[in-house]
Amino acid sequence: MMLLCPGVSKAQATLESEITIDRINIDSLYYIGEWVLEESIIVSSDLIAIPTQNWLYDPIRGNLTFRETDSFSFQGISDVSVSFKYYPFSLRRFYNDKAVQPLDSSILDDESSNQFSVFSSSDQTKRSTGSELQQRGSLSRGIIVGTNQDFALESGLDFELSGKLTDDVTISAVLTDKSIPIQPDGTTQNLKEFDKVFIQVQAPNTTIEMGDVDISMEKSTFAKLNRRLQGAAGYNTSNYTNLSAAASVVRGVFKSVNFQGLEGVQGPYRLTGNENEEFVIILAGTERVYINGQLVQRGEDGDYIIDYGLGEIYFTNNLLIKDETRIVVEYEYIDQNFNRTLVAAQGEGSLVNDRFTIGATVIRQADGNNLLSQQTLTESDIDILRQAGDDRNAARVSGAERIDPEEENVNVLYAQVDTVVNGQTYTIFKNIPGSENAVFRVRFSNVGEFQGSYRRAGTSVNGLLFEWVGPNRGDYEPFRNLPAPIEQQMAAINTTFSLSDNIRLFGEWAVSDYDQNRFSALDDQDNVDHSYLGGVQIDSLKTGTGMFSLKAERRFSGSNFEFFERTRDVEFDRKWNLSSFEKSQETINEMVARYDFNSNSSINGEYGLIERFGFSAQRQASAFETENENGFRLKYRQDWIQSEDDLQMNEGTWFRQQARISNQFTRKSSEHSFIPYMSFEHETRVQRDQQSDSLTNQSLRFYEIAPGVRYEANKWLLDYSVAYRNSFRVFENRLSDEAASVQQSLQIDLFPSNFFTTQNKIAIRNKEYTSDFREQGNTNKNSLLIRSNTSYSSISENWDGNLLYEVNTQQQALLQETFIEVGPEIGQYVWDDLNDDGVEQLDEFFLELTPNEGTYIRQLLPSDELFPVIDLRVRLRNEIKPFGYLRAEGNLNRFLNQITLRSRFDIAENSTTSEIRDIYFLNISTFRDSATTIQGRFALEKELDLFPEFNKYDLSIRYNQLRSLVRRSSELQTLYQDAFAVDMGYEITSTIEGESKIVSATNRTTSNSISNRNFNIISKTYEQSFGATVNRSWRTGIIISYSEKEDIIIESNKVEVQIVKIRNTNRFFLWRKVQANSSFEIRNVSINGSTNAVGNFELTEGSGSGTHAIWSLSSSYRVSNLIRLNFMYDGRTVKDRTAIHTAKLTLKATF
Repeated sequence: MMLLCPGVSKAQATLESEITIDRINIDSLYYIGEWVLEESIIVSSDLIAIPTQNWLYDPIRGNLTFRETDSFSFQGISDVSVSFKYYPFSLRRFYNDKAVQPLDSSILDDESSNQFSVFSSSDQTKRSTGSELQQRGSLSRGIIVGTNQDFALESGLDFELSGKLTDDVTISAVLTDKSIPIQPDGTTQNLKEFDKVFIQVQAPNTTIEMGDVDISMEKSTFAKLNRRLQGAAGYNTSNYTNLSAAASVVRGVFKSVNFQGLEGVQGPYRLTGNENEEFVIILAGTERVYINGQLVQRGEDGDYIIDYGLGEIYFTNNLLIKDETRIVVEYEYIDQNFNRTLVAAQGEGSLVNDRFTIGATVIRQADGNNLLSQQTLTESDIDILRQAGDDRNAARVSGAERIDPEEENVNVLYAQVDTVVNGQTYTIFKNIPGSENAVFRVRFSNVGEFQGSYRRAGTSVNGLLFEWVGPNRGDYEPFRNLPAPIEQQMAAINTTFSLSDNIRLFGEWAVSDYDQNRFSALDDQDNVDHSYLGGVQIDSLKTGTGMFSLKAERRFSGSNFEFFERTRDVEFDRKWNLSSFEKSQETINEMVARYDFNSNSSINGEYGLIERFGFSAQRQASAFETENENGFRLKYRQDWIQSEDDLQMNEGTWFRQQARISNQFTRKSSEHSFIPYMSFEHETRVQRDQQSDSLTNQSLRFYEIAPGVRYEANKWLLDYSVAYRNSFRVFENRLSDEAASVQQSLQIDLFPSNFFTTQNKIAIRNKEYTSDFREQGNTNKNSLLIRSNTSYSSISENWDGNLLYEVNTQQQALLQETFIEVGPEIGQYVWDDLNDDGVEQLDEFFLELTPNEGTYIRQLLPSDELFPVIDLRVRLRNEIKPFGYLRAEGNLNRFLNQITLRSRFDIAENSTTSEIRDIYFLNISTFRDSATTIQGRFALEKELDLFPEFNKYDLSIRYNQLRSLVRRSSELQTLYQDAFAVDMGYEITSTIEGESKIVSATNRTTSNSISNRNFNIISKTYEQSFGATVNRSWRTGIIISYSEKEDIIIESNKVEVQIVKIRNTNRFFLWRKVQANSSFEIRNVSINGSTNAVGNFELTEGSGSGTHAIWSLSSSYRVSNLIRLNFMYDGRTVKDRTAIHTAKLTLKATF
């Protein structure tokens, strides 16, 4: 038994630490450590100590908790500092109850001194009350009711648990459920999911995971599976076996797409569903993006970012996209047609002293027969699917559906009419507002560019509208594909046998069963097929001069064998010169040999044959790489393919080679290094028609050479390279000079001190076509990517700033504004049917005035048409103390010393202009041009703070300016805002303070097509407020403001408004358990004149004319230390209508 004596512990040297808590949550525990000296803890905010009765340290668990009293509240307090001393022990504390027993008197000389006692740790008296489990979290349940909305429920869960259940079993759990149907932000490498359930229990040989789990089964060649699931997974290992299994509901559907990049276009590149569905929701974190066969990383500092909600990928300025860029994206997207389940198991065991191994993998994935509520199948639909078999075209039905006359909230309805074009009559669907014949809800499907008769159209109606434009002039048709439930199964057995330490035989056999339509027994005869693999492998066999490795294998896949995901190379088609992607029986014989002369030099070679239905090819490849201790490196690789495709009636050869050479020169005893380098790439592909022997359009040739130099020092880095590329394409049956391109890349990073750092990357690429190919419609292209990020500050800390400049080229779609009803939990907008037609128009949606009132969210959906644009982003931030150099001596110097000037300057421009210099060189006068700008924004913020550190006075002067132009599918909207404000705060007495504010503002919005959104409001507001602390439990305040507003959008019809507002606020602390906030406002609005609905909303701040009342009450009742009851009630009066009331009751338990 170890006894830790306090006297000995105090002799141990202590360390000091300080942590900062951004915002105090009374219901949370803050872990600071178990060996903290409690008497050394100091809790403060803004250098003012917080009383000890407002915080408590638990030395057993090392947690710090906070509590409010009548005299002190944490409301409005941020950046709480906790400083303390602690012992640098790495031991965990354990606590046990012990029974007190008399000391054996035989060990004492004097029996009378038997007054001491010791602790017994016998089994009869030992009862562990401590725990190695650490837990924290909260559970909330709430209800929302209101006079203007339906009853709604709200729930939230946030729970974390970790620690030991027993000496050998540990558990870790994260349960987060905030009922937020939003995917995480795809701009970072690590994702933070809003809703997640994950429980993991680990024993010495077994691990069990439940909830949102990622499974990876890679033991089999054919039965590979990597999925993000909702269910359970288990893993078991022993000396001879490895087992894993999973059973779950499938969250997403797997898909892989490959496409070519566009010259200088960084994005967006759209991802779709297997049925070409648009706006699919990508399951966060499941995507894998490959550029030219190489996996790239997500994040603004990485290679790409992704919008999971819209399924769009943008590539960052770290990666210039070109016409030659090959892009492959694998992902899972959410499909809510069926409940899909998955069961999988994998095992591997070894025998004969680990020389023989055998493994098996079994996977079953199947759709249920019941559809989710988002989509229903009628009996006739199911009959169609029964007769369709595996033919997806036979499962196509009309997208038109006649609505029930009693059905509400149907915005876009169509009438069936006849139209005549060029003497031919067509029966089409047309949106005719107000027509009695408009009784159809129509669902349209994307059939490809110029393959349909309808296109999306911008409209003021809330929803997606399609219009008929004629055959082969649109992208959509009015039909829908009936979803069919599928079932997919696979079983695989794999074995290996080691002939020696370096030589082993391996083999695998797999069978798959894939039913594309569980409703139908038709076409089931081709559901089952098999695959096999066999070969020999030699690993690192020592020879006289090095190490030899070899792998030879034969792989066969049946024509109906169905994989769960990609099991071959990312660019398998490029590897074998495949131009047809139809399913086919496939046999591949391949051999790879490698010889390592030493750890720095190696050579390898490959040879293979492939046979598919109507296609055969052979390929050989070799590679060599070497480096030495002096910094010299050389890499070279080449491969050659000869193929014959009887289905496409062509044959060809493809030769590829690439090399890179570099040498590092480093000074002795120096961190400086100089690295010249050069890369080279060349390809020649010759594809000929078998009948005419002429070249096909797939033929090409190019070579690229790219010399460069890199210089690294301890305070700066320079990297510069130039890549010259010459490409050839087929012209008049020969490979002719197509284009020449030059790309220059420059990276300059400087970090001479802690007060100045700058990181800069520039990539310039010019591609010029020859006259023959310009006549075919190709145009010369220039691409420029720039990213510059500079931070600076003065040594005296009187000046601090940052400059960000970023520009690239993209494709931009016009956005369509839509409002979706989601309920009061996350809704922010309300719909007011201004014309009483029962149809939701875009200009009838307004921001909520009181919490929990809105039931709609606004979503911007991209249109189908993409425009090439230049995307610019500039941000300049500065904070300056102009007199900070003065010594703080005397009242004048102290006043001048703390004067602070803050400024922020933001520019964002998304333009189709051909005058790219205007964008790059910030010719602001050309920005926000109605003819070229898709989205443009200019924002300027300035603030002068005169008394930032004075407690009794505060005076700040602010000026904000905002200019924006947004082109949407339904309108061109411009915004002009100016605001000048003077804000002065002062202390009247120790318990009363006042604040005076003057604001002068201009707010102008114009829309070229939705006239109801046009207004030009000039306003002046005067506000005076007083706040008083009546006693420890009550603080009250009164705010009086007067505003004069004028809408001058029409000079001859000016609208004048005067608003008087009187508002009382109160804050109460009652019985040490109740905290309440209330406000009551009376406002009188008088209007002289009339304007449109949106202008009236802005003029009257949403109230309308007359006298109105707005009130709110929020309270929090602490039922116990772990349970809190929160109540929110808001209300307001509305002219000529009943008052609007909303209430929310939430019970939150912390544990």
